Amino acid sequence: MRRIKYIRGQLVTTAVVFLILLAPVAYAQQRKLTGVVSDSANKPLPSATVNLVNDKATIIKYDFTDENGAFTFNLTAGEAALPLWLEASYVGHRNQRIALSPGQNVYHFKLVRDPGILNEVIVRTKPPVEQTGDTLHYNVSKFARKEDRSIGDVLKRMPGIEVGDDGSVYFNGKKISNLYIHGDDLMTGRYGAATKVIRKEMIESVDIIMNHQPVKVLKNKIPTDNTALNLVLKDENSLKLSVNGMIGAGLPRLYDASATAVLLNSRIKALNNIGLNNSGVNYTDDFKQLGASNFISEINNTPPKMALSMATIGPPDLPLPNYYFNNSKIINLNNLYKTKNDIQFKINMQAFTDRNNLEYLSRTDNYLLNDTISFRERQYLTNKPSLLNASFNIMINKEPYFLNNNMKVELSHEDNGSFMQFNDNTFNQGVNRKIKNFSNDINYIPSLPGRGIGELRWLVSYNENRQFLDIGSGYNFEIGNQQDYYDDVIQNLRIPALFSHLYLGYRLPGTILTQKYTAGYIIESQDLVSQLELIRNGGTTPYSGDAGNNLQWHRNNIYFTPEYQVKYKSIRSTILLPVTYQNIHYSQQEYGLDSKNNNLLFNPSADFRYDLNPEQYLGASYTFNNSFSDISGIYRGGILENYRTFNAKDADLQQKATHSLAANYNFQKAINMLFINSAISFDKTIAETILSTEFLNNIQKTVFLPYRNTQSRLSLKAGFSKYLFKLKTTLSLKSQWSRFRYVQILNNTTQPCYNDALLFSAKLMKKISPAITIIYEPRGSWNTSHASGTDSKAGSLVHHAFRLDQYLSLGAAPLKKTNIEVTARHSFSNKSNSTGVQYFFMDAKATYTAKRMDLIFSVTNLFNVTNYTLYSLTPYQLMIDQYHIRGRMGILRLSYYF
Repeated sequence: MRRIKYIRGQLVTTAVVFLILLAPVAYAQQRKLTGVVSDSANKPLPSATVNLVNDKATIIKYDFTDENGAFTFNLTAGEAALPLWLEASYVGHRNQRIALSPGQNVYHFKLVRDPGILNEVIVRTKPPVEQTGDTLHYNVSKFARKEDRSIGDVLKRMPGIEVGDDGSVYFNGKKISNLYIHGDDLMTGRYGAATKVIRKEMIESVDIIMNHQPVKVLKNKIPTDNTALNLVLKDENSLKLSVNGMIGAGLPRLYDASATAVLLNSRIKALNNIGLNNSGVNYTDDFKQLGASNFISEINNTPPKMALSMATIGPPDLPLPNYYFNNSKIINLNNLYKTKNDIQFKINMQAFTDRNNLEYLSRTDNYLLNDTISFRERQYLTNKPSLLNASFNIMINKEPYFLNNNMKVELSHEDNGSFMQFNDNTFNQGVNRKIKNFSNDINYIPSLPGRGIGELRWLVSYNENRQFLDIGSGYNFEIGNQQDYYDDVIQNLRIPALFSHLYLGYRLPGTILTQKYTAGYIIESQDLVSQLELIRNGGTTPYSGDAGNNLQWHRNNIYFTPEYQVKYKSIRSTILLPVTYQNIHYSQQEYGLDSKNNNLLFNPSADFRYDLNPEQYLGASYTFNNSFSDISGIYRGGILENYRTFNAKDADLQQKATHSLAANYNFQKAINMLFINSAISFDKTIAETILSTEFLNNIQKTVFLPYRNTQSRLSLKAGFSKYLFKLKTTLSLKSQWSRFRYVQILNNTTQPCYNDALLFSAKLMKKISPAITIIYEPRGSWNTSHASGTDSKAGSLVHHAFRLDQYLSLGAAPLKKTNIEVTARHSFSNKSNSTGVQYFFMDAKATYTAKRMDLIFSVTNLFNVTNYTLYSLTPYQLMIDQYHIRGRMGILRLSYYF
């Protein structure tokens, strides 16, 4: 109770500071530019265009002359300090450009008449890709096929752009910071649904914005290295509502139905969708956080990652419809309204429920230097997840100031059950999980007198994680001195966490050097409560090996971060020098824990970029991070995470020091649609603890021991994408090699280990004729795992694995309104000392398209493959997982656009 009062007192203090500092908006000093545009006869030219541009020809502001030919621009002192030009243009006249001078505020233009401009009309085909300053414009009509419905279908064929399996978008090997719809972040970073339901006919171009700065008060003052994607509407002023309804049915006992309403213009944006299906359609990607949820950097705290589970394996690496036995429902609501004063209101809400099944047979061989312990299991899982996410956002994004408040509510619940055959035991089990998260994030960035820019931000969040694991009769409890069979073995776990982060910032933009200073205060409070109970004949006996957990944790951080950004000619660099005073206090009376830890931390980082030319640059970065574990790394009482894993900690606060080095090269010829990227990175982590694992016949015990441990990872990667105009073909190549070294203790034997992995992929898209398109995509991987004992007499464990996946798609339009697409996937995998396993899947889809209607018949898994084997490899472990997957399915869908 005393600790809770202390936390409340701290929050009250930060609230008072916040209210005092939330002063009226301070407007920056402005410079007023005026002038007149006239012709050579001094006749004013009304409605002439006057643009304010920078040294990269990017338009910063624009104005139209009035009936007297006059124009006006208001610039802040920070904008006026940059090299800028005024450009005037008028139909039938030659353009004129004048550079801004420091002491001059009046500029007059005299445009010379050019009759030759109107003598002939030249019609030019719009190129597929255009570049304006830092923005690439992809012409959607040049990449779209007639069978495409969504803009996501078109994105996958644009050179330089890659769409991941989860819907995330990459440009030239770099993940985009966010996806915008005509400049607005409607989806709050969860843009997976947007690319699926926005029709390609609504989008004029796909713009890739490099060095993107979304906050107007920081634009052209604070440089960034972000890359964003913007979907530009064809008609931003229309109020047309696009509504799509879809219904489908098929065999065996399949259904699929959805309704989507889309309304997009300059002030109102709405994307609302409801759906239900049991045909393997995945809704979870629609609310996955793919991009940033805030214009400014994320400062939210990640709650402790601890999960009780019924299984120790993941799903197969197949497309979801092949194994997802689901019964899903979703409501996805996204609505944005922007007033004439540019005040933006936004509501995002997702609700999801599901019931899905997974059946698998698994064999895990744990290779020790003198022994091999095997786990055999067959499980029938039923998962019933549900969740509700809601966020409410108010934003004012103007040149004088930026104000944003975002409130989130996230609720999730799972009630899962399974039947398990594990080694010689048979039992039922269940997991119940409830997670609640509430947060509010307010951010205020005003332009101050002079050139300065202030910032105030405060985030408060509360998270509660409750979990319950129940393993029924037939389970052999093989832990401590209570080893036996019980009617139930029950593990309870609860982790409430409170977090507050308040900081003040001051930026001083400059033409060469930009400075930022941030001072902040972080409060973090967590509890970890757990109890392991054994039940027999209606009586409950606590596990006697320890006292369980009732651990209390509190951390305070006070930090000061100077940040310096240098931009000189072709050089850009950012240096951060954060200094943090950290106080950690954790205690539990039962174990005599009452530890206080005070540290002064210095975690510098720097990145450097050299522009060889506007389309080619070299980059390098270094980061040092001295971090400490959270409450999940210091608990003493054992936790039964699943039927074969029992974890406890036997070390003090875990500390890690990580050095990260990286270098990259980026090249593009946008007009020629050529994109190349490469990178090398090296990470070295020195930890004060090491993981010790002990394998028994039916259980795996892990504990952290207080010994120094060094881990390192070296990675090389490269990417290439090119559109071959003469062949009408897009070719993409990617490759990556990495080596990971680490040390672990297995059954009291120290083992140095390393993993080598080589990955490659390619993609060839060829338009054979206007009616036929072919896509070929191979993916390969080679993995080598090696472990050796420190004892010279001990042997070594070496394992190899190879896998090749090939994807082939053939699309044809034999009739005017008909399209047929056949896809085939071949998979071959092999491991050391075994015969290879291969699979062949084939799907087919036929689409009939009318003006407002699509009739789609699809068949998946034509050859009715119902079992699938997956190999997973580590230096000391080989896992062979066999899954029961969905067989042949056929479904007819009718989609209608109202």
